[in-house]
Amino acid sequence: PGKLLYRITSDSLSKSGQEQEGWFNRVLMIEDSQAEGLGRALPAGRAFIYMGSLRNNLIDQAWFGYTPEAGRIRIDLGRAAEVRGTIRTLGRTETRAGMYEQEYEIEVINDRKSIVDVEITEEPSTTLEWSVIRANTDHTIQGRRILFTLKVDPGQKKNLRYTLRIREPSV
Repeated sequence: PGKLLYRITSDSLSKSGQEQEGWFNRVLMIEDSQAEGLGRALPAGRAFIYMGSLRNNLIDQAWFGYTPEAGRIRIDLGRAAEVRGTIRTLGRTETRAGMYEQEYEIEVINDRKSIVDVEITEEPSTTLEWSVIRANTDHTIQGRRILFTLKVDPGQKKNLRYTLRIREPSV
């Protein structure tokens, strides 16, 4: 069985200093395990989505990337009209010499009638050295990206706030 995830990346949420709205994509996640009849590395390619267990009612086509052995197959089903997000830049605070803090807020709006799992991948729009100093939800750092995962109740909004400490280049 698969699990539906709603995913957005910072490419879809511009941080131009103004409020910016973006749409989440629906992603079907399937465990690539022997228990599911798989368990081997899969090349990137097209996925055909059928209704039920019969192979005669094609309802959609989608793409997925390379999946390592025992990984997760992530099939992108396209834009989801029922889950959207808005990012706001809340302010910049000068701290000690050569550093400042930038605060952001992402509001996730769930118009579905069920709880949704959300994944937000943020890539700070700076080439300077940065670190997350505050966040109101759990996150992990993957390279130069911040990965937030959360659940949003039916018909609700959830606000994610985080602050980056950014180091200015020294001369």
